[in-house]
Amino acid sequence: MSAGSALPRVSVRTLAGEQVRLDQLRGPALVDIWATWCVPCARSLPFYVRLARESGIRVLAISIDAEDAPVRSWLAEHAVPFEILRDPDGGAAESLALRQMPTSFLIDSRGRVRVRHEGFREGDEAVIEADVRALLAAP
Repeated sequence: MSAGSALPRVSVRTLAGEQVRLDQLRGPALVDIWATWCVPCARSLPFYVRLARESGIRVLAISIDAEDAPVRSWLAEHAVPFEILRDPDGGAAESLALRQMPTSFLIDSRGRVRVRHEGFREGDEAVIEADVRALLAAP
């Protein structure tokens, strides 16, 4: 899934079991693929909390954990102001051609990927924040 592409017609679900189709998402939004066992994800998610609060960007974090229990446990310890979705069978991650954890996508108002960012390393916060601000400023 590269810049300019539409999100695939694949469903993820809420923790309550409601289906959410990725191709129906509209931005501006940041969609992040993560897991409770992912070390870089443990650093990126607090950054996304701050980014959501400071910029107003909508964040949707899609967990690929096989079971709901670790996600619910993680959420009990971490307050997040954004939507947590589930992809336990990995279908969405496969459709998005996930190669590295975490991977985030900035989505525009037409549901198109504007930026794909793989991994989360030192220095990534400034790059992602600049990309988010550019997306929010776009007409």
